[in-house]
Amino acid sequence: MTPISRLVRQRLAGWAVALLFAGGLRAEVRLPALFSDGMVLQRDRPVPVWGTARPGETVTVRYVGQAVQTTAGADGRWRVSLAALAANEGADLVVAGSATLTVRNVAVGEVWVASGQSNMEQPLKTYERPESPWAQRAAEAITQINDPQLRMLTVYKRTAERPLDNVTGVTGKWSPARPPEVAQFSDAAFHFARRLRSELGVPVGIIHTSWAGSPAEAWTRVGALESDDQLIPLVWDWERLLPHHAWRMERFEEKYQAEVAAAKAAGRPVPARGWPPQGADSMGRPGNLWNGMVAPLIPFGMRGVIWYQGEGNAGRALQYEKLLPSMISDWRTQWGQGEFPFLIVQLSTFQARQTKPVELGAWPEIREAQARTLWLPNTGLVVASDLDVPEDSGNLHPHNKAAIGRRLGDHALATVYGKPIPYAGPRFERLERDGARLRLHFQFATAGLRLRPGAEKLEGFAIAGADQKWVWADAVIEGSTLVLSNPAVPEPVAVRYAWAVNPLGNLENAEGQPAMPFRTDAWQRPGYR
Repeated sequence: MTPISRLVRQRLAGWAVALLFAGGLRAEVRLPALFSDGMVLQRDRPVPVWGTARPGETVTVRYVGQAVQTTAGADGRWRVSLAALAANEGADLVVAGSATLTVRNVAVGEVWVASGQSNMEQPLKTYERPESPWAQRAAEAITQINDPQLRMLTVYKRTAERPLDNVTGVTGKWSPARPPEVAQFSDAAFHFARRLRSELGVPVGIIHTSWAGSPAEAWTRVGALESDDQLIPLVWDWERLLPHHAWRMERFEEKYQAEVAAAKAAGRPVPARGWPPQGADSMGRPGNLWNGMVAPLIPFGMRGVIWYQGEGNAGRALQYEKLLPSMISDWRTQWGQGEFPFLIVQLSTFQARQTKPVELGAWPEIREAQARTLWLPNTGLVVASDLDVPEDSGNLHPHNKAAIGRRLGDHALATVYGKPIPYAGPRFERLERDGARLRLHFQFATAGLRLRPGAEKLEGFAIAGADQKWVWADAVIEGSTLVLSNPAVPEPVAVRYAWAVNPLGNLENAEGQPAMPFRTDAWQRPGYR
C-alpha cells in the first residue's frame, strides 16, 4: 500500500467515525464510545455526560436517583453534568431523547488515564521472550485474576490532523479484569489499578491510551507547541518535510531495493526494511496522537494521569525538559478539571550494566529532564532504574511492570488519597564540601539512609574535581547524610549517582524506597540538547 493510499484510507476512516458520531444530527440520541457497558465514572466530583441528538431535541440523563435534562444545540451536541456520586459497583445509566439508550453495569469509583509509549502499552501477556520465567509467571497469573471491579478501556490507535470527537476501544468496550480480556491490559496500568483497589476498596477504571515509539510532541496539542518559541521548531520541522514525503518514500524504496539486490547477489540474508520516512499520518507527527487519542476523551471525569514515556525523545533532553511540562499544563487546561495529578515513570534500565563511573548517554539525561518536571504542582515521579534483573539485560521493555505499577500506586495513595504509605526515596537536596570530602543531604531521608538489603557496599557514586575527571567514590552513610571521598580527588566539587543507561546504585531510605539518580554539576557534553 502506498503512503498516499494509507493516508487516504485513514482520513476516510476518521471521517466515517465522525459521521457515525454526528449521525445524531439526523437520528436518535447517541453517546461517544467512552460511555459503554461496564464503564467506571469518577466519584466525589461532578460527572460530565455528553453526546449528540437532533438539533433542539430534549435529552434526559438518569443515574442512581438523578435526572438531568438539557436541549441539544443547533449542531446537535448536548452535555450535562451529574452531581458528585458516591462509589458504587454498578447501576444502569439511561439517556432518553427521541430514543432511549441504556448503558449497563456503570460503576463509580476512581478513574485514571494511562498514557505513553511501549512500556506503558506492554500487555500483561508477555510476547517478548515468551520462554522467560517472567512470561511464564505472567501467563500463570493471568488465569488467577478475577476482579470485575477493576476495568480498563484500551483506546484504539488512531492519528488525526484535527481533534476527533470519539474514540474506539480495541475490544469495543470497557473490559473487566478477568481472563481472557485481562491478558491484553497494560501491565503497568493494571498493577497500578490493582494497588488502588487493594487500599481504597472501590471500583477502579483505567482509560489506557498509548502508542509504542511515540514522542511526547505527538501527545501535545499543536497550539501549545506553537505558543512556545522553544517548541515551535518541532512543528516547523514537520511542515518543511511533509511536501516532500512522496519523494522521500521513493528514495527510501529505491535504496532498500538496491540493498536487497546486493544481499541476494552476495548470498546474504535479505535485510529488514527499516523505518520509512514519516508522513502526515505518522504517530510521531506533533499533535497527531493528541488529536486522535486524547482530545476525544475530554471532558470525561477522572482523577489523574500515569505516564510512562521518554524513550521516543532520547537525545533531546533539554527540549524534553521544556516539552513535558508544557504538555502536562496543556492537558490540564484542555481537560478543565484543575491541576489533576500527573505521575511519571522515570526511564527504566536498558543495555549492559554500568562499568565506568559515569557513562554518557541519552537515558540518564532524559531521567534528569523527567525529574526537573517536578516543579509543576501535583506531579510525581517513580524510580525504575533500580529494577534491572539479569533476565532483562539489554531489554528495552523490562518485564517487572508489577513493581512499577505498585510504586505508581503507592505514590497516588500517599499524595492523592492521603494514605500513610512511603512513596519516595532519597532525592538530592544539597552538598557541603569539607576538605577532600563531600557531604550530601537528601529529601525523603529523615529516618535515615541504608544499603539495599543484600548489598555489601554502596555503589553508583562518582566524584570529580574541577578537571571533570570522574572516579568511583567511597561512600559512607552517616545518619540521613552521605559522605563521599576518593584519595585521587583531593578537591572534589561534583557528584553523580546512577549516571548511566543501566546504572549501578543501591542507596535507599529507611523505608526501602530507592534513591533517584542525580548529578550536582551543570557540565554538559556536546549533543546534550
